[in-house]
Amino acid sequence: MKLLVRLLSILLVPTILAACDTPPSVPSGADVDRGGNVMYYARQVAQLQASGQPYRVARRCQSACAMLMAAESACFPADGTVEIHSVRIAGNQAELITSLLEIIDLPAAISPDRATDDLNYFMAAFFPPRIRTWFHSEGPGATRTQDFTVFHNRDLALRGEVTLCE
Repeated sequence: MKLLVRLLSILLVPTILAACDTPPSVPSGADVDRGGNVMYYARQVAQLQASGQPYRVARRCQSACAMLMAAESACFPADGTVEIHSVRIAGNQAELITSLLEIIDLPAAISPDRATDDLNYFMAAFFPPRIRTWFHSEGPGATRTQDFTVFHNRDLALRGEVTLCE
């Protein structure tokens, strides 16, 4: 039973969340990418990896946009920032999760807090190892804070964590 519950939390919650949000339409080289749905950004990273198509990340890359650090063909403006916070599950998303749990008769199995934790781990899997470790140990993944932690692209590039645009 515990395995089934864990499997449902991993498979169903992201599917529900993916259906809740409209993917952002942020063109390459935009000034600000406010992020959004982690499933959309996971797909975007996969598409960039498969195509190898160059992509210029927004000067201010916020929230789930930070997942683009995993795309080898992405470059980051030297004067820009990557700004990270914990995954946020909006009220309507929490209601959908709760409704699903009631339908499948597992009301205590997955809570919005558990969904937040699972999605934080999913999102952080796209971060460079140093940032991923920080995120889970003392950063937003540990505290669930919605306050941004700002990383400057030049500093990230010096550590080999992003490529700067020419």
